[in-house]
Amino acid sequence: MQKLWFTYILLCEKDKYYIGVTNDLSKRLNQHKGLILGGAKYTKANKPIDFVYIEPHINKSICQKREYVLKQKTKKQKSKLIEDCIFLNLKDKNEYWKL
Repeated sequence: MQKLWFTYILLCEKDKYYIGVTNDLSKRLNQHKGLILGGAKYTKANKPIDFVYIEPHINKSICQKREYVLKQKTKKQKSKLIEDCIFLNLKDKNEYWKL
């Protein structure tokens, strides 16, 4: 079975976002939080809180392309994407999980 890759948005202190890719969300969050080696320089200066948006993809290449697209968006556009995703999950949660 092929391992999934994820494009993610991490909420950091001071209401800032960090966007990245990984195939191990738990490990990556621990890296960003400084619990294990490998966090980004950005998250050393802007302490991470938690993932606020996650997209699964079938390979790293697709994730990196999506990461690039997300990084081009304004802060307002990123916030709207996160808001819409949370609303969808709350509003249509029962339908969503039937898929």
